[in-house]
Amino acid sequence: MSYRFQNNSTKFDTQRHIVGMVISVCASAFVASGILTVEALEYEGTPLAISVLFLFFPVLLAVCGIAALLVGVPTTFLLSWIRLESLWVYMGLGFLLGTLIAKVFFASEYRDTLQFYSQFGGVPGAVWGLSWWLAARHPSKSDSRA
Repeated sequence: MSYRFQNNSTKFDTQRHIVGMVISVCASAFVASGILTVEALEYEGTPLAISVLFLFFPVLLAVCGIAALLVGVPTTFLLSWIRLESLWVYMGLGFLLGTLIAKVFFASEYRDTLQFYSQFGGVPGAVWGLSWWLAARHPSKSDSRA
């Protein structure tokens, strides 16, 4: 069950959620750029892979931020409303929604395998869900009032 089920407080900690959003978007962009760099190492070699790491990180940061705002925030409100918040739900939905976003984002690309979409969308989505839960949604000691 959700920790909000036991907590009757309706206080919304804005600072905690903003910091959590920044941390989770940076974590997912870092993982996405790492996956892209490993992919570039395999096909293009070391110099191009290093340039991919530094040149594409801002782009991936923007893509992850937009996806988090357009998909992650409404999903958080939905999960909070139906009282179904947990670490595994956020990670699972992050993986599924990240895979779906990658499928839409790379729809015209040459690769059409589920492994490609889950690698480039699902893994960063699951990392976003994990870091979002730990940084912003996980109950802290100040949340539990007896």
